[in-house]
Amino acid sequence: MEPKVRRNIFLNCNPEGLKSLMHQQLNDLKSSPRFEAPKHALIIGGSSGYGFASRLVLAEQGTKTVSVSFEKAPEDEKTGSAGYWNNTYFMEHFKDGHLDLNQDAFAKETKQDVIKYYQSLGVKIDLIIYSLASGVRPGPRGEMVRSALKPLGKAYTGLHLDVASKSLSEMTLEPATDEETKDTVYVMGGSDFYDWVMACDEAGILSDHVKAMTYSYVGGTFTKPIYRDGTLGKAKDDLEAYTYKLDAHLKKKGGEAMVARLKAIVTKASMFIPGIAAYGGILFDEMIKRGVHESTLQHVERLFRDNVYGGSRVFDQEGRLCLDTLELEPSLQETVNTRLQKADESILSLKGMKIFIDEFYEINGFLN
Repeated sequence: MEPKVRRNIFLNCNPEGLKSLMHQQLNDLKSSPRFEAPKHALIIGGSSGYGFASRLVLAEQGTKTVSVSFEKAPEDEKTGSAGYWNNTYFMEHFKDGHLDLNQDAFAKETKQDVIKYYQSLGVKIDLIIYSLASGVRPGPRGEMVRSALKPLGKAYTGLHLDVASKSLSEMTLEPATDEETKDTVYVMGGSDFYDWVMACDEAGILSDHVKAMTYSYVGGTFTKPIYRDGTLGKAKDDLEAYTYKLDAHLKKKGGEAMVARLKAIVTKASMFIPGIAAYGGILFDEMIKRGVHESTLQHVERLFRDNVYGGSRVFDQEGRLCLDTLELEPSLQETVNTRLQKADESILSLKGMKIFIDEFYEINGFLN
Protein backbone atom coordinates (compact mmCIF):
# COMPACT_ATOMS: atom_id res chain seq x y z
CA MET A 1 0.00 0.00 0.00
CA GLU A 2 1.28 3.45 -0.92
CA PRO A 3 0.80 6.41 1.43
CA LYS A 4 -1.48 9.22 0.30
CA VAL A 5 -0.32 12.51 1.80
CA ARG A 6 -1.80 15.92 1.16
CA ARG A 7 -0.62 19.04 3.00
CA ASN A 8 1.07 16.83 5.59
CA ILE A 9 -2.18 14.97 6.27
CA PHE A 10 -2.28 11.23 5.69
CA LEU A 11 -5.43 10.35 3.78
CA ASN A 12 -4.90 6.65 4.49
CA CYS A 13 -3.06 4.33 6.83
CA ASN A 14 -1.55 0.87 6.49
CA PRO A 15 -3.26 -1.49 8.98
CA GLU A 16 -0.72 -4.29 8.52
CA GLY A 17 2.12 -1.87 9.13
CA LEU A 18 0.47 -0.65 12.33
CA LYS A 19 0.03 -4.23 13.51
CA SER A 20 3.68 -4.98 12.80
CA LEU A 21 4.77 -1.80 14.60
CA MET A 22 2.73 -2.62 17.70
CA HIS A 23 4.17 -6.14 17.94
CA GLN A 24 7.65 -4.71 17.47
CA GLN A 25 6.99 -2.35 20.38
CA LEU A 26 5.64 -5.17 22.54
CA ASN A 27 8.71 -7.22 21.75
CA ASP A 28 10.89 -4.31 22.87
CA LEU A 29 8.99 -4.19 26.17
CA LYS A 30 9.62 -7.86 26.96
CA SER A 31 13.08 -7.07 28.28
CA SER A 32 11.84 -4.17 30.44
CA PRO A 33 12.21 -4.58 34.22
CA ARG A 34 9.06 -5.22 36.20
CA PHE A 35 7.68 -2.48 38.41
CA GLU A 36 4.71 -2.14 40.75
CA ALA A 37 2.20 -1.09 38.12
CA PRO A 38 -1.42 -0.11 38.87
CA LYS A 39 -4.12 -2.76 38.62
CA HIS A 40 -6.62 -0.60 36.73
CA ALA A 41 -5.90 2.40 34.50
CA LEU A 42 -8.21 4.72 32.55
CA ILE A 43 -6.55 6.43 29.59
CA ILE A 44 -8.37 9.30 27.94
CA GLY A 45 -6.78 9.53 24.51
CA GLY A 46 -5.15 6.11 24.43
CA SER A 47 -5.14 5.41 20.69
CA SER A 48 -1.93 7.12 19.58
CA GLY A 49 1.17 9.02 20.69
CA TYR A 50 1.97 9.15 24.37
CA GLY A 51 -1.45 7.75 25.26
CA PHE A 52 -1.03 4.58 23.22
CA ALA A 53 2.57 4.15 24.39
CA SER A 54 1.34 4.44 27.99
CA ARG A 55 -1.29 1.79 27.38
CA LEU A 56 1.25 -0.63 25.89
CA VAL A 57 3.74 -0.14 28.73
CA LEU A 58 1.11 -0.59 31.43
CA ALA A 59 -0.70 -3.52 29.78
CA GLU A 60 2.61 -5.37 29.36
CA GLN A 61 3.09 -4.95 33.13
CA GLY A 62 -0.33 -6.51 33.79
CA THR A 63 -2.47 -3.39 34.18
CA LYS A 64 -6.07 -3.67 32.98
CA THR A 65 -6.91 -0.66 30.84
CA VAL A 66 -9.86 1.30 29.54
CA SER A 67 -9.11 3.62 26.63
CA VAL A 68 -11.40 6.38 25.41
CA SER A 69 -10.74 7.76 21.93
CA PHE A 70 -12.75 8.92 18.94
CA GLU A 71 -11.42 7.19 15.83
CA LYS A 72 -12.68 6.64 12.28
CA ALA A 73 -13.54 3.06 11.32
CA PRO A 74 -12.82 1.84 7.78
CA GLU A 75 -15.60 2.55 5.30
CA ASP A 76 -15.86 1.57 1.65
CA GLU A 77 -12.39 2.23 0.22
CA LYS A 78 -11.27 4.35 3.17
CA THR A 79 -8.82 2.63 5.52
CA GLY A 80 -9.99 4.28 8.71
CA SER A 81 -7.67 6.13 11.09
CA ALA A 82 -4.38 4.82 12.46
CA GLY A 83 -5.79 5.11 15.98
CA TYR A 84 -8.69 2.84 15.07
CA TRP A 85 -6.27 0.08 14.05
CA ASN A 86 -4.04 0.65 17.08
CA ASN A 87 -7.10 0.02 19.26
CA THR A 88 -8.15 -3.01 17.21
CA TYR A 89 -4.79 -4.73 17.34
CA PHE A 90 -4.34 -3.91 21.03
CA MET A 91 -7.62 -5.63 21.86
CA GLU A 92 -6.76 -8.61 19.65
CA HIS A 93 -3.49 -9.08 21.52
CA PHE A 94 -4.50 -8.41 25.13
CA LYS A 95 -8.18 -9.41 24.95
CA ASP A 96 -9.65 -10.04 28.42
CA GLY A 97 -9.73 -7.29 31.03
CA HIS A 98 -9.41 -4.36 28.64
CA LEU A 99 -12.01 -2.08 27.08
CA ASP A 100 -12.05 0.34 24.16
CA LEU A 101 -14.66 3.07 23.96
CA ASN A 102 -14.75 4.73 20.55
CA GLN A 103 -16.66 7.76 21.77
CA ASP A 104 -16.33 11.49 22.27
CA ALA A 105 -14.22 11.93 25.41
CA PHE A 106 -15.73 15.38 26.02
CA ALA A 107 -19.30 14.03 26.27
CA LYS A 108 -21.00 13.50 29.63
CA GLU A 109 -22.49 10.28 28.26
CA THR A 110 -19.00 8.87 27.69
CA LYS A 111 -18.01 9.63 31.26
CA GLN A 112 -21.16 7.88 32.46
CA ASP A 113 -20.41 4.82 30.31
CA VAL A 114 -16.94 4.53 31.85
CA ILE A 115 -18.37 4.91 35.35
CA LYS A 116 -21.01 2.22 34.72
CA TYR A 117 -18.31 -0.12 33.38
CA TYR A 118 -16.16 0.14 36.48
CA GLN A 119 -19.19 -0.10 38.75
CA SER A 120 -20.28 -3.29 36.97
CA LEU A 121 -16.84 -4.82 37.59
CA GLY A 122 -16.76 -3.74 41.20
CA VAL A 123 -13.19 -2.41 40.86
CA LYS A 124 -11.63 1.01 41.30
CA ILE A 125 -9.28 3.06 39.16
CA ASP A 126 -5.69 3.35 40.33
CA LEU A 127 -4.44 5.58 37.52
CA ILE A 128 -6.10 8.11 35.20
CA ILE A 129 -4.05 9.40 32.27
CA TYR A 130 -5.27 12.37 30.28
CA SER A 131 -3.52 12.39 26.89
CA LEU A 132 -6.22 13.76 24.63
CA ALA A 133 -5.04 15.47 21.45
CA SER A 134 -8.16 16.89 19.87
CA GLY A 135 -8.36 20.06 17.82
CA VAL A 136 -12.09 20.50 18.29
CA ARG A 137 -14.53 20.33 21.23
CA PRO A 138 -18.29 20.82 21.43
CA GLY A 139 -19.14 24.14 23.04
CA PRO A 140 -21.78 24.77 25.72
CA ARG A 141 -24.45 25.41 23.07
CA GLY A 142 -23.46 22.47 20.88
CA GLU A 143 -21.31 24.56 18.54
CA MET A 144 -17.91 23.19 17.52
CA VAL A 145 -15.04 25.13 19.08
CA ARG A 146 -11.68 24.80 17.31
CA SER A 147 -8.14 25.34 18.52
CA ALA A 148 -5.62 27.52 16.69
CA LEU A 149 -1.90 26.71 16.94
CA LYS A 150 -0.53 30.23 16.65
CA PRO A 151 1.96 32.62 18.27
CA LEU A 152 0.85 35.45 20.54
CA GLY A 153 1.60 39.15 20.13
CA LYS A 154 3.50 39.01 16.86
CA ALA A 155 3.87 36.82 13.78
CA TYR A 156 6.24 33.85 13.79
CA THR A 157 8.28 32.64 10.81
CA GLY A 158 9.92 29.24 10.74
CA LEU A 159 10.97 26.45 8.41
CA HIS A 160 8.06 24.30 7.29
CA LEU A 161 8.66 20.72 6.19
CA ASP A 162 6.55 19.33 3.34
CA VAL A 163 6.55 15.61 4.06
CA ALA A 164 5.45 14.39 0.63
CA SER A 165 8.08 16.34 -1.31
CA LYS A 166 10.63 16.31 1.54
CA SER A 167 11.32 19.99 1.04
CA LEU A 168 11.68 22.98 3.35
CA SER A 169 10.25 26.45 2.95
CA GLU A 170 9.59 29.40 5.21
CA MET A 171 6.11 29.73 6.68
CA THR A 172 4.71 32.62 8.67
CA LEU A 173 1.87 32.36 11.16
CA GLU A 174 0.03 35.52 12.16
CA PRO A 175 -0.63 36.04 15.87
CA ALA A 176 -3.78 34.62 17.37
CA THR A 177 -6.73 36.79 18.26
CA ASP A 178 -8.05 36.84 21.82
CA GLU A 179 -10.96 34.65 20.69
CA GLU A 180 -8.63 32.09 19.10
CA THR A 181 -6.54 31.95 22.27
CA LYS A 182 -9.64 31.50 24.40
CA ASP A 183 -10.92 28.74 22.11
CA THR A 184 -7.58 26.91 22.16
CA VAL A 185 -7.54 26.92 25.95
CA TYR A 186 -11.11 25.61 25.98
CA VAL A 187 -10.31 22.77 23.58
CA MET A 188 -6.85 21.78 24.78
CA GLY A 189 -6.76 23.03 28.37
CA GLY A 190 -7.55 21.22 31.59
CA SER A 191 -11.28 21.64 32.25
CA ASP A 192 -12.20 18.28 30.71
CA PHE A 193 -9.44 16.48 32.63
CA TYR A 194 -10.83 18.02 35.81
CA ASP A 195 -14.37 16.95 34.88
CA TRP A 196 -13.23 13.36 34.26
CA VAL A 197 -11.48 12.98 37.59
CA MET A 198 -14.24 14.66 39.58
CA ALA A 199 -16.97 12.61 37.87
CA CYS A 200 -15.13 9.38 38.66
CA ASP A 201 -14.48 10.50 42.24
CA GLU A 202 -18.11 11.46 42.84
CA ALA A 203 -19.15 8.05 41.49
CA GLY A 204 -16.87 6.35 44.01
CA ILE A 205 -14.73 4.50 41.46
CA LEU A 206 -11.33 5.97 42.37
CA SER A 207 -9.04 4.07 44.71
CA ASP A 208 -7.69 5.94 47.75
CA HIS A 209 -4.18 5.93 46.26
CA VAL A 210 -5.26 6.98 42.76
CA LYS A 211 -2.83 8.89 40.57
CA ALA A 212 -4.13 11.33 37.95
CA MET A 213 -1.58 12.19 35.27
CA THR A 214 -1.37 14.46 32.29
CA TYR A 215 1.41 15.20 29.85
CA SER A 216 2.92 18.57 29.04
CA TYR A 217 5.79 20.01 27.05
CA VAL A 218 8.10 22.94 27.68
CA GLY A 219 10.79 22.74 25.00
CA GLY A 220 13.82 24.95 24.44
CA THR A 221 14.25 28.61 23.54
CA PHE A 222 13.93 27.95 19.80
CA THR A 223 10.38 26.57 20.00
CA LYS A 224 9.26 28.92 22.77
CA PRO A 225 7.67 31.67 20.59
CA ILE A 226 5.47 29.22 18.69
CA TYR A 227 4.90 26.67 21.45
CA ARG A 228 5.14 27.61 25.13
CA ASP A 229 4.63 31.33 24.50
CA GLY A 230 1.88 30.67 21.94
CA THR A 231 -1.71 29.50 22.17
CA LEU A 232 -0.50 25.96 22.88
CA GLY A 233 1.41 27.22 25.88
CA LYS A 234 -1.69 28.99 27.22
CA ALA A 235 -3.58 25.69 26.91
CA LYS A 236 -0.78 23.84 28.72
CA ASP A 237 -0.80 26.47 31.48
CA ASP A 238 -4.51 25.84 31.93
CA LEU A 239 -4.03 22.06 31.89
CA GLU A 240 -1.33 22.30 34.54
CA ALA A 241 -3.38 24.67 36.73
CA TYR A 242 -6.31 22.23 36.75
CA THR A 243 -3.91 19.38 37.57
CA TYR A 244 -2.60 21.19 40.65
CA LYS A 245 -6.20 21.80 41.69
CA LEU A 246 -6.87 18.06 41.35
CA ASP A 247 -3.71 17.28 43.29
CA ALA A 248 -4.94 19.28 46.28
CA HIS A 249 -8.27 17.45 46.10
CA LEU A 250 -6.87 13.93 45.71
CA LYS A 251 -4.24 14.34 48.41
CA LYS A 252 -7.05 14.52 50.97
CA LYS A 253 -7.74 10.82 50.33
CA GLY A 254 -4.17 9.67 49.78
CA GLY A 255 -3.94 10.15 46.01
CA GLU A 256 -2.12 12.65 43.83
CA ALA A 257 -2.26 14.41 40.48
CA MET A 258 0.86 15.07 38.42
CA VAL A 259 2.02 16.90 35.33
CA ALA A 260 4.84 15.13 33.48
CA ARG A 261 7.08 17.26 31.28
CA LEU A 262 7.98 14.97 28.39
CA LYS A 263 10.39 15.15 25.44
CA ALA A 264 9.67 16.23 21.89
CA ILE A 265 8.20 13.42 19.80
CA VAL A 266 6.72 13.03 16.34
CA THR A 267 2.99 13.76 16.28
CA LYS A 268 0.51 14.85 13.64
CA ALA A 269 0.76 18.40 14.97
CA SER A 270 4.56 18.35 14.53
CA MET A 271 4.17 18.83 10.81
CA PHE A 272 1.74 21.75 10.96
CA ILE A 273 3.68 24.11 13.22
CA PRO A 274 6.54 25.89 11.42
CA GLY A 275 9.94 25.28 12.98
CA ILE A 276 8.93 22.21 14.98
CA ALA A 277 10.00 19.59 12.44
CA ALA A 278 13.35 21.29 11.85
CA TYR A 279 13.91 21.52 15.60
CA GLY A 280 12.86 17.90 16.09
CA GLY A 281 15.10 16.56 13.34
CA ILE A 282 18.20 18.40 14.56
CA LEU A 283 17.36 17.56 18.19
CA PHE A 284 17.07 13.86 17.33
CA ASP A 285 20.33 14.04 15.42
CA GLU A 286 22.22 15.60 18.31
CA MET A 287 20.71 13.27 20.93
CA ILE A 288 21.60 10.24 18.80
CA LYS A 289 25.21 11.49 18.56
CA ARG A 290 25.34 11.79 22.35
CA GLY A 291 23.66 8.43 22.95
CA VAL A 292 20.69 9.91 24.83
CA HIS A 293 17.90 9.61 22.24
CA GLU A 294 14.80 7.71 23.39
CA SER A 295 11.84 6.47 21.41
CA THR A 296 8.38 7.45 22.59
CA LEU A 297 7.97 3.97 24.07
CA GLN A 298 11.32 4.05 25.90
CA HIS A 299 10.55 7.50 27.27
CA VAL A 300 7.15 6.44 28.63
CA GLU A 301 8.51 3.21 30.07
CA ARG A 302 11.14 5.21 32.00
CA LEU A 303 8.44 7.63 33.16
CA PHE A 304 6.41 4.90 34.84
CA ARG A 305 9.21 2.60 35.98
CA ASP A 306 11.63 5.13 37.44
CA ASN A 307 9.40 8.09 38.24
CA VAL A 308 5.67 7.55 38.72
CA TYR A 309 6.13 4.13 40.36
CA GLY A 310 9.83 4.40 41.18
CA GLY A 311 12.11 6.46 43.40
CA SER A 312 13.72 8.78 40.86
CA ARG A 313 11.26 11.65 40.73
CA VAL A 314 12.64 15.08 39.84
CA PHE A 315 10.32 18.08 39.98
CA ASP A 316 10.77 21.62 38.67
CA GLN A 317 9.85 24.80 40.55
CA GLU A 318 6.26 24.57 39.28
CA GLY A 319 5.90 21.03 40.63
CA ARG A 320 6.05 19.29 37.26
CA LEU A 321 7.70 15.89 36.98
CA CYS A 322 10.74 16.39 34.71
CA LEU A 323 11.44 13.78 32.05
CA ASP A 324 12.82 16.25 29.52
CA THR A 325 16.17 16.90 31.19
CA LEU A 326 18.06 15.09 28.41
CA GLU A 327 16.46 17.29 25.76
CA LEU A 328 17.00 20.49 27.72
CA GLU A 329 20.59 19.83 28.78
CA PRO A 330 22.20 23.30 28.27
CA SER A 331 25.12 22.31 26.03
CA LEU A 332 22.84 20.17 23.85
CA GLN A 333 20.33 23.00 23.48
CA GLU A 334 23.11 25.44 22.61
CA THR A 335 24.36 23.12 19.86
CA VAL A 336 20.84 22.52 18.52
CA ASN A 337 20.09 26.27 18.43
CA THR A 338 23.36 27.01 16.64
CA ARG A 339 22.62 24.37 14.01
CA LEU A 340 19.05 25.68 13.59
CA GLN A 341 20.28 29.21 12.88
CA LYS A 342 22.20 27.83 9.88
CA ALA A 343 19.50 25.34 8.83
CA ASP A 344 18.71 24.88 5.15
CA GLU A 345 17.71 22.01 2.85
CA SER A 346 20.87 20.13 3.84
CA ILE A 347 19.35 19.18 7.21
CA LEU A 348 17.04 16.79 5.36
CA SER A 349 20.02 14.43 4.96
CA LEU A 350 20.71 14.28 8.71
CA LYS A 351 20.18 10.94 10.42
CA GLY A 352 17.97 12.58 13.04
CA MET A 353 15.80 14.26 10.43
CA LYS A 354 15.40 11.03 8.49
CA ILE A 355 14.29 9.30 11.69
CA PHE A 356 11.86 12.15 12.42
CA ILE A 357 10.29 11.86 8.95
CA ASP A 358 10.28 8.05 9.06
CA GLU A 359 8.42 8.11 12.38
CA PHE A 360 5.76 10.33 10.86
CA TYR A 361 5.18 7.64 8.26
CA GLU A 362 5.40 4.86 10.87
CA ILE A 363 2.63 6.26 13.09
CA ASN A 364 0.41 5.83 10.03
CA GLY A 365 1.63 2.28 9.39
CA PHE A 366 4.07 2.92 6.57
CA LEU A 367 7.30 1.24 7.68
CA ASN A 368 10.67 1.20 5.97
